[in-house]
Amino acid sequence: MTVRAARVEDAEALWRVHVASIRRLCVGWYSRDEIEAWTARLAPGGYVAAMATHALVVAEEAGAVTGFGELDAERAEVVAVYVAPDAAGRGVGATLLARLEAMAREGGLAWLTLCASLNAEAFYARHGWRPIGRERHPVGDTVAVDCVRMEKRVAA
Repeated sequence: MTVRAARVEDAEALWRVHVASIRRLCVGWYSRDEIEAWTARLAPGGYVAAMATHALVVAEEAGAVTGFGELDAERAEVVAVYVAPDAAGRGVGATLLARLEAMAREGGLAWLTLCASLNAEAFYARHGWRPIGRERHPVGDTVAVDCVRMEKRVAA
């Protein structure tokens, strides 16, 4: 597996990974209506826009994008870590998260926050993140999903 900066030509692959991850890994945690609202708002162009303002990295195996992570350094927030369902449990998410944390440290950030989906809370906790509260995260004009606000000190 390699991790590299996202490129504009990755936008479609990022979209496919994002949608598949939500549709398969969030089942049982969120309702069908919440999942549909969440995925309906996603489009390849959104990743291109994110690349212009945030750090976006992709995990790649055998030339295929298997996950991505997004860091908003200005807000000191991990915006996203998503892994293709078939790659889940193989260390892709952990590798992406470690890269985002390293980028934050290198950028002079001491703390990061994120809003974890309910199915991802345990993943983040295993990597040293601690919950600090519950939130509702908007995923559409009229739909919000439950999530867990978490934080981690990334600098010594």
